Amino acid sequence: MLISLQLESAEEFLTRVTSAIGHAQSHIYVDTSFAMWLTVIGPASRAAFIDWSSTVEGRVHIPAWTIQEYYRHHQSKTLKTEIDNQSVATVKAAEDFRSRLRLLADGPLLPGQPEASFLNRLRSIQDELHELVVAAKRWNYDDASAEVIDWMNRRALGASGIFGSFDRLREIGHTRYTHEVPPGYEDRDKLLNRYGDLLFWQDVVADARRRKAAKVIVLTRDRKEDWYASAPEPEVGPALRRLRSRWEPVPSPHPMLTFEMKTQSGCELILLDDLYLGAILWRADRVRYGRFAAIAVGMDAQKLSQELAPPPPVHVRAMARQAEDRISAREALNLVRSALDEAPDQKIGDILTALEGDAPVAEAAVERLTPDWIGVQVGGQLACFCRRIYAMASPAQPFATQAAQRLLEGIDQVDAAHASAVVGGMLTSAFYDNDTQHHRPGGALLQETYAWSIDPGCERVLRALTGRLNSVQAAALVLPDNVTTPLSVRLNTSDSVATMPPALGQLFVGAQGVLTDQALGDETRLRTLLAERTEATVGEIVEAVGRYYGVPLAVLRVVDTADDETRTILETTGLERFGPLRQPTRGNVSMPANVQNAEQMPVPSDNEADQDELDDEDDLSDAEEEE
Repeated sequence: MLISLQLESAEEFLTRVTSAIGHAQSHIYVDTSFAMWLTVIGPASRAAFIDWSSTVEGRVHIPAWTIQEYYRHHQSKTLKTEIDNQSVATVKAAEDFRSRLRLLADGPLLPGQPEASFLNRLRSIQDELHELVVAAKRWNYDDASAEVIDWMNRRALGASGIFGSFDRLREIGHTRYTHEVPPGYEDRDKLLNRYGDLLFWQDVVADARRRKAAKVIVLTRDRKEDWYASAPEPEVGPALRRLRSRWEPVPSPHPMLTFEMKTQSGCELILLDDLYLGAILWRADRVRYGRFAAIAVGMDAQKLSQELAPPPPVHVRAMARQAEDRISAREALNLVRSALDEAPDQKIGDILTALEGDAPVAEAAVERLTPDWIGVQVGGQLACFCRRIYAMASPAQPFATQAAQRLLEGIDQVDAAHASAVVGGMLTSAFYDNDTQHHRPGGALLQETYAWSIDPGCERVLRALTGRLNSVQAAALVLPDNVTTPLSVRLNTSDSVATMPPALGQLFVGAQGVLTDQALGDETRLRTLLAERTEATVGEIVEAVGRYYGVPLAVLRVVDTADDETRTILETTGLERFGPLRQPTRGNVSMPANVQNAEQMPVPSDNEADQDELDDEDDLSDAEEEE
């Protein structure tokens, strides 16, 4: 793309550049402005950057003119001199301010305080400022520059053609600058280093051609128009706004730079500054690269500590939604119907295909699934997408699993409509196989999805899904609208078999006994679920049974027995099968006097209509009016 007709969002740019950095044929070139900035930042931040550069070892290069210009500044101690000059100017400005206000402060400037208070406070601030200036002047430039020089020396280009271009440099540079051909034409009036940008650029173009690079990334802090195409300040989503309230325009190369790189070296050009590199590394690994990312995006130390603190537990995050952030009954029903009936559109289909592709393509697809991405999707398509992602997630599909987990992790950062689409879509997949409902909800991420289902904003979609399941006589032990209700678990020992430890006779989930004396095949055999062990603890048995029936493990409450007690598992002990004609008893119904007859208790009606889950009559009326 040369002259862009469409603005690229900050999020799209970050995703594209992240993918480019990971490309084996991408090469990164560092200019002098970035190297100088790298010298000024603190040692921990610099170490984080150098650590990152080691992950792309062999693909980060320092052109000859970067070395030349850095050496020139190093010899003249430019950075140290600038700090010293700024320190002197700051102290003088404070002294001038105090001197100018001395007469004015003869009167009472601070209400309710003595006349001398203003000058006394100003003097105190001036003294503190002086101490800070002295501390700043003690900055150890020698150590910082030595670290950067060592890093650059190990990545300096092994060959350069700029020495052969000096004879015609003035002629070529003048011609380019006269026609405002980038880079560097804004330096046309400089006496020193007038053609420095051009020499740097010639090195990059030639080296990229020699390496047959696919993509060239130039790390620079130079934001002049002889490098960048003009662009407005971007509107960013909540995840980026959390890092920084205002963002510089997305780095976009001057069209002629893009054209020259493409025609002379056959590769794509990307400009990347410290701000957007910081955002990329923050998204990649905020713990490992957080110090660099923080200084790059302007995050102070206190906020960095808060951001790096362990996140609150899922149940705390899921319950934090504001009371007014809810969806309507009609919206909930439509999400469930979309999850079941809609086909994915082209964009969603491309992501699903990418997740089954090669690692770089799949990783890029996963990276796209940020809270910002979730927040701009159409609800029905998002529910449809989440149903399919959930079904794909498994040990054999690691990228689909990562994608589903990433979607769940974004729930508390989006509104109730999009959170409901994610949870509703995934639970629809857990309870349905195509149009046929599962008698036991399943899926590799079932428990994680249950954990987020306590979000109050998802309540109506859970009730809508439950209504749909009731209409088809679903046989699950727990339906979606009860995934947060505590459920008692009781274990009885066998009366007919004497063993040590005691043999397990029956296990009740709520009021429903789930064990049989004779397993119907290996799938329902309890020992099979416990890796053929003949003994297991109560906790292990309850977890195995809970996972088998797709029950939220977090709501199970074992009563009258300790988790660490051990039970013998008999050879033939199996698990009950439930179906439309053999419905389980759900919930904590009072236990009958004869627990052996618990299965004979009345079963709730299972002929409820699609919308019977909506207890709120006003909501139902609204839904009918909309229809």
